[in-house]
Amino acid sequence: MTQKQFAKVIGWSPSTVALYEVGEIPTKSNNRLLKVMIKDSNVMKEFIAESKADSDLEEL
Repeated sequence: MTQKQFAKVIGWSPSTVALYEVGEIPTKSNNRLLKVMIKDSNVMKEFIAESKADSDLEEL
């Protein structure tokens, strides 16, 4: 998954993802989300499914 795709799935800007990848410290709320996604892979799977569903609706 690219930075841009990941950002879209979790609702962040691509620049936020890029900053975190080079060592920037996440905000408190973003850090909580990252910890939840790391702890439970189903969370990320649900985000991906929701993102795909939203994309399908946008194309209509």
